[in-house]
Amino acid sequence: MRVELARIIGNFGEAGDLDTLHGWVGGQWVETQLPATRGLARLKNPASVEPVLEALKLALRPRGLYPTHFRIFTEHIRTLTEIGDPRAIEPLKKFIADLPAENGGKPVVQTRILAVNAAGTRLALGEAAAAGELAAFLRDGDASVRREAAKRAVALPDNRLPAEVGAALAEAAAAETEPYTALVLRRAAAARGLPAAAGPAPVFLPAEADTTAADTEPRYVMINLDDSSTIDAMERVLAMCEFCDRQGRRLVFRLMVAPASRFDQDYLAVLLKRLYDRGCEIGNHTFTHNNDGFDYLRLPEHEMEAEFRQCQSWLRDRIPGLERVYAFWSGGSGFRPREKTKMAGERSRELAVEWGLATDIPYDWPRSFNPDFLAPPYHDPGKFVSWHTRNDLSSAYMFDSAEEGIEALKSSFRVFYANPGGRPMFFGHHDWPLGEEEIRPGVKLTYEVLWGFLKWALVEERNRFPNFKGITPLEYAYITAGRAAELENRKEPLQNGR
Repeated sequence: MRVELARIIGNFGEAGDLDTLHGWVGGQWVETQLPATRGLARLKNPASVEPVLEALKLALRPRGLYPTHFRIFTEHIRTLTEIGDPRAIEPLKKFIADLPAENGGKPVVQTRILAVNAAGTRLALGEAAAAGELAAFLRDGDASVRREAAKRAVALPDNRLPAEVGAALAEAAAAETEPYTALVLRRAAAARGLPAAAGPAPVFLPAEADTTAADTEPRYVMINLDDSSTIDAMERVLAMCEFCDRQGRRLVFRLMVAPASRFDQDYLAVLLKRLYDRGCEIGNHTFTHNNDGFDYLRLPEHEMEAEFRQCQSWLRDRIPGLERVYAFWSGGSGFRPREKTKMAGERSRELAVEWGLATDIPYDWPRSFNPDFLAPPYHDPGKFVSWHTRNDLSSAYMFDSAEEGIEALKSSFRVFYANPGGRPMFFGHHDWPLGEEEIRPGVKLTYEVLWGFLKWALVEERNRFPNFKGITPLEYAYITAGRAAELENRKEPLQNGR
């Protein structure tokens, strides 16, 4: 209800609703920040400049640049563009200067993406010097930065595109060889009516001939969904698995379930049972889990234990055959001040194990996979620090269309498939981005991007990529422990330890 109310006021609110929107835009939850900041962009009231600038400071907190969070800050920066008040220029400069520029000696991608957006906004607000910054970003060595700069150049008002930026965009579009980035840059140049030269042909790696019949080494994809209780999203997950089953291809998910967080529990149980029967794994994500703004990390230990145990009982009672359930796996979300929580997410996971809720299942399965699987199209491998390749399908937060997202993953996958022996491709995010409602920035594209890519790799190009298949975390744990032969000899799939 909290999110629905925020959407209504964000879409239809008037000047009298500004105080409410100002409260939400700097609040703890991204889900209410999104409709609030879009509402402020629609109303264009100069009184909103200070609340939006204050909301940007949340990026300076721990986890502020976490992938499910950081994209909201690009929304806030663009809201300042819509409000159109030049007072935002100097505070924006300070905001970018205060963000972490490096981590372990490597530039932080999120900071650079926000810097691109800030330069675009400052230029739109009348700061001519920002043109040089945006032009430099179009020539940047990182593909994700070049793409973001092109999008900001397109978004500038017609009378705010300096010749310097236009020339840099035309030059970048003509020179780009990476397929997905070339698509974005050349479309941007065409949208601004720039005479981009044909340039070199995009380089696709590897070529089809690089995959041979003699190559039998498997490549895996592993997908984790948190919450797993949004009905329309879970219907889509089941449909994806069943479609692949009919095609003789394997697609499975690990589903961390919070059954009471929303929607119809009886129908949810039916969907989960059908997914479990198709090889998906089930995990404990607490019973209610942050339902409508509730913060489970503020609970005392005995109440948190009740949350875990109630979820465990619900799963075992509603899913016949499910005896062993993965322990709770989450660190929580939102911009909560840590001093206001009873414990950290890490401690809550430790307690789940201490309470015996990880029966017969290894707790410390791998959770960070192939951190450069989106390189080189997404970013240069090993050159930039980014959480995007390891957590939410956060690449969707950077896409303006599903087509762009699918092409980015295809390009990345060709590199991944040509280099066997590494870790699986890993997608880890919430279930609700696969549904029909946009709750956080960019997630409306997640289903189209994820399913478009998976269907292409698993089914449409099955002859080209015959060794690609879905795998569960427990199966992968067996493989990394040198026990792959045990999987081949089992009569039933290794699933939730059974």
